[in-house]
Amino acid sequence: MNKRYFLSVAAAIVLAAPMALAEAGAGSHGAVTAGAAADGKPAMPLNLNGFVNSAATSDLYEIEASKLAEQRATDPAVKSFARKMVAAHTGTSDKLKSALSALNSNVTPPTALDNRRQGLIDDLRGARPGEFDRRYLSQQVDAHKEALALMRNYAKNGDQPAIEKLAADTAPVVQSHLEMAQQLLDKHES
Repeated sequence: MNKRYFLSVAAAIVLAAPMALAEAGAGSHGAVTAGAAADGKPAMPLNLNGFVNSAATSDLYEIEASKLAEQRATDPAVKSFARKMVAAHTGTSDKLKSALSALNSNVTPPTALDNRRQGLIDDLRGARPGEFDRRYLSQQVDAHKEALALMRNYAKNGDQPAIEKLAADTAPVVQSHLEMAQQLLDKHES
């Protein structure tokens, strides 16, 4: 029953991600979508505001979820992964802010989670001790898949070359985090 519940939640998140990113991608100059279409191909170019909103909110979620995992995870490997995620996502947030500052951009990263990601945090907070590690890892796999699609999409289809480069440089790191999270999740599901 628990595995079926987690798979249902994961499927809902994966299916909702492109729609949520599309909403976040709407900039001040009209709707520009983010993320990928159902076939995995980019829907259309992503504007700077949409990318910053999505990337920064993703980092905020990763940091908050991973701080929670540092406290609540029972597997030392999960705690170690969580520490790495806090450090890595704090670093990418700082790099994004620095890049925006260098551009003299008026785009400001959000400082609070969106409703969807707050719901994920609430879900983690409500997890029983025996469920926490698996639930956290499942969320991490989904979040890193979404972040990887975002980075790759903006790197190829963005509207600001300096931020396109930042996205391109960040994508392999996100890919590595995805692989680590998937390996840990596989271990917890076996």
